[in-house]
Amino acid sequence: MTCSAGNCQCNIGTKSACGTCLGWDFEGGNPGLWSSINVILSAASPGYNSTWALSWNHYYTNDGSSGISMQVPLCGSGGSQAIPISGISFYAKFVPDSGYGDFPNTTASKAILADANGDLQDSFTPFGGSSSWGLVSRTFTSVSASSLHINLQAMDSWSGTVYIDNVVLSP
Repeated sequence: MTCSAGNCQCNIGTKSACGTCLGWDFEGGNPGLWSSINVILSAASPGYNSTWALSWNHYYTNDGSSGISMQVPLCGSGGSQAIPISGISFYAKFVPDSGYGDFPNTTASKAILADANGDLQDSFTPFGGSSSWGLVSRTFTSVSASSLHINLQAMDSWSGTVYIDNVVLSP
């Protein structure tokens, strides 16, 4: 968000009712409020047409136990206000470690909207899987949520670094 003379504009996405932006470009050089329980998230370069992207390195297996889960609150830290959301888009790329090819996607890869009571709606979200940036876009039945969760699983063993950038939620 860029502010000048008290007027703040989102760099990416639209401003929500709670005053945060419904978009993340990671140009601050860090993951911001994005967190994960099973991988270390960081900002890495290069991003999609930018300097930074959210990234993590991970070894996936096809048994479902090695998937990653990450989340971000929609109204900043401690914010639980529900925001109407109807879609998501972002760019993703998968850079394999030596000996691995394209990422083996699975139907367990999902974008999930949630509130304090749990998951409200999820959408199978094919992330692509190549080492080139690809657009990922999904729609939801309009629902009010307080957080976004992204789960990524693999259908086969794969090791490498995953990048996502320019995450935008549509109101």
